[in-house]
Formats: sequence, C-alpha cells, structure tokens
Amino acid sequence: MTLDHRRRFVYGQLGLMLVAAATLSILGVLSGETFFLVSFVGLLMLLELTSPAHVRPRWQLRLRWILLAGLLGFGYVVFTHVQRAFSGGLS
Repeated sequence: MTLDHRRRFVYGQLGLMLVAAATLSILGVLSGETFFLVSFVGLLMLLELTSPAHVRPRWQLRLRWILLAGLLGFGYVVFTHVQRAFSGGLS
C-alpha cells in the first residue's frame, strides 16, 4: 500500500511540475527561479495533502533532506531578489 502512495506522490509532483512549466511558459515568465519556487511550493502542498492526519509514513520522513535543500534554495532566491532590489536593479 505504501508503494502505491509513494508512486502517487511522485506522479503528482511530476504532473504538478509539468503543469507549472507549461503555465509559466504560456504566461511568458518561465525562468529557473520561478519554476523552482512554484515546484517547491507545490511539493510542500502535495506533501501536506497526501500525508495522513496523525502519523507520517517513513518514506515521507526521508524527504526532510530534500525539503532542507529546497528551503536553502528558496532562501537563496529570496536573498538575491532582495539584494537586487536594494541595489537598484529591480526587475
């Protein structure tokens, strides 16, 4: 049963990333940073939507390293945007 849940989670994340890339491309705002941010927020939402109410499965606990790396990447993107805004190169 957990393999089915894992597979559904992975398929959901891949589908979310494909839809995000297509939508960002259609809107004309596709960049590495925006794709990363949308994918990371989608990962967090999907993780919360698929986790059981009281117990977190073992395979979801192993995602903490991926979440930590994503959080560091998110912090880096925010830092670079704030730095650009303060230096006058807001874009």
